[in-house]
Amino acid sequence: FLKVISAITSALPIVGTVVEVVETLLGPKRGAEKKATANSLARVLLGTTEHFRGEDILDDDLFAEGVDLVIEGMVKIANARAKR
Repeated sequence: FLKVISAITSALPIVGTVVEVVETLLGPKRGAEKKATANSLARVLLGTTEHFRGEDILDDDLFAEGVDLVIEGMVKIANARAKR
């Protein structure tokens, strides 16, 4: 259980950074395009991180779904925040 929590807490900053970078680079493009780009980039970065930690992703579809949910959550948080 602690390994799962550790993996999640290490993934959040990576995904958050990916979402910010994609938002900055793609700007006003459609959300679906930005989401697909962020998902691809995050999956590569997280997959590489897992590899160097000595762990493998056993279910690519489930991994992609999880990354997608984290990205959606990050975007919702960013959209909910008021800019000054």
